Amino acid sequence: MKQFPKANSKSALDSSAAVEIEIARTLQESKYKVRESEFPGVRSIAKLLATIEDSKDNWLVYEVGSSPLSKHLFDVKGEFYKGERIYLVQHKSFYASLLSNRQALRDLIKLMAEVLDVLSYYSVIHADIKPDNILVDFDG
Repeated sequence: MKQFPKANSKSALDSSAAVEIEIARTLQESKYKVRESEFPGVRSIAKLLATIEDSKDNWLVYEVGSSPLSKHLFDVKGEFYKGERIYLVQHKSFYASLLSNRQALRDLIKLMAEVLDVLSYYSVIHADIKPDNILVDFDG
């Protein structure tokens, strides 16, 4: 779920939420318009299931079954030591899998490129590509 806070209880849909909804619907419709053989990345785009509005927020509900790439790569814990913040990074099994299996890494990169190809076809620029916005289904 993605939360878009309203400016006040009477405010309409946040403009960034409206753009995201429009893009999600366009991409969802594209699954029926483009050939998967031409744009294989289309099958890897998360489906928008619903939009919900309450008194304080607008919510976008996406399909589940995956979690952010960052949760599969590492845990980061920070603490203060002598007035400075020090971070401990613990790598997870997916990270080790990508290091030991170069084909898995190539497959992940190829899949991300295929999704970007679909976005490019629809003139969509994803301005916030980061591990938290890439969903991965990995069970170890």
